[in-house]
Amino acid sequence: MEGDDQARRRVLYALLRAVAWLAERLEIPAGDAQDWIRLAYFQELRAAGLTVDEASARLGISGPTGARLSRILKTDFLTPKTEHDLPKKIAFMLWAGPMSRARMGQVLHGESPDAIDQALRVLLREERVFEQPGRSPTFAIRKAEDRLVRPGWAARLGALDSLVRNVVGVVHARFFAGSERAFARTVSFRMRRGDHEELRRFYDEKLWPFLAALEAKAKGKQDDDVEVTQLSIVWTSQRDDSDKELP
Repeated sequence: MEGDDQARRRVLYALLRAVAWLAERLEIPAGDAQDWIRLAYFQELRAAGLTVDEASARLGISGPTGARLSRILKTDFLTPKTEHDLPKKIAFMLWAGPMSRARMGQVLHGESPDAIDQALRVLLREERVFEQPGRSPTFAIRKAEDRLVRPGWAARLGALDSLVRNVVGVVHARFFAGSERAFARTVSFRMRRGDHEELRRFYDEKLWPFLAALEAKAKGKQDDDVEVTQLSIVWTSQRDDSDKELP
């Protein structure tokens, strides 16, 4: 493998070309795209535990600019997180067994109490979880293999974040972590226009039951015997973007 610095640059550039491709298609000015990259970097630093001042120093921006980025993250970018990301994370935690609200706060120490409460309200409203009464009430999931598929723009943004993070995780594992457990394949094939529904039926009738069976076999096992695995399945027709191909 080429030098570490060269490898980091080339892999990051490959990912950024895909971002630039979409920005150009959506006619987003380059300056705006640069600002959003900085905002995303700021968000990752904050998620890693850095304070606003520490994150600002890492990015080489002023304190007031960092405070402005922090305010943006608490407004425009909060809805997808509370309506998709956090409910999904809580539901996944509950697969292992019921959990009290206090315990959730300890495990999700990086999340605000208001965000956790809002995520729980989403799960309760959609009847994904239920509250078990007792001296210390606990929350439990109704169906362990629930796919948490939701309609709406915010849910789609949350799902997009999950997809992109999984792709980037695979990239990091294959290029930099030396892992043989990450897998990636892209297959191009021909099929009739009317056969797209066959792909969806394959997922619903074949792949999903297979994954649910794997989950069932892991239930009740020790943590050392179980690992969290993320699988992303995507497809699209080249006719949808026939005028410009992805880089």
